[in-house]
Amino acid sequence: MTWPKRRWVRVAALLVLLLAIAGAVFLILPKHPVVLLMDTTSPAGIYDLDNVGTGGSNTKEVRKALQDLGLVPPLATDQEPIDSNWGGEFRVRSLRPDLVMIHRSAFFHPLNKVLNLTNSDSPEWKAAYAIAEDKLISFMGYVASHCPQTKFLVYSRGTDQQWTNDFWRTQTWPKTVEARFSELKGRVIPILIPRGHDGSFSFRQPETRKLLGSNVTAILKLPKKAK
Repeated sequence: MTWPKRRWVRVAALLVLLLAIAGAVFLILPKHPVVLLMDTTSPAGIYDLDNVGTGGSNTKEVRKALQDLGLVPPLATDQEPIDSNWGGEFRVRSLRPDLVMIHRSAFFHPLNKVLNLTNSDSPEWKAAYAIAEDKLISFMGYVASHCPQTKFLVYSRGTDQQWTNDFWRTQTWPKTVEARFSELKGRVIPILIPRGHDGSFSFRQPETRKLLGSNVTAILKLPKKAK
């Protein structure tokens, strides 16, 4: 073998070695969990009213809460706004998030912005909510079937009043979801957003932030922050 050929063989071998080292380092380095925040941009679904009309959603406040709690970083977050034309299932699947935090009524409020139903006891309101809920469950089932590591933290203040019933929220509803998609068994965590002392709902309330932080920490098995 001539000298030029031997030199290129050595260069190629060195490149292979460097790539192997880089790959090993990538595998060894800890992976930061990815949390996807999903909520509606419809005004009726936004808790902190000064965010209405800005084109944003509750995800802005959820991210800030996690950041102030010291969870972002290390968590990496992304945001997915939901409107009446949303169809981003494949985009969410491609992100392969470890956790999806989603408003239970994220698909209902954009729909009801068009229908303008006000009586939650009416058959029309309940039918509209059921349609939106079907889309939520189908979305979670689709992602779960392609991303086995993804879990779902579903929050609501109780637009559908059944959500305020602890047994229905923590037992009946999850079983209904799991009956539709067995892949979701043990991977959907429902929480009720508490009302503040002033009667409002806000992701700026200390109690709400503590609720979010404790659930995210438990779901992702993060080390607990020292008090």
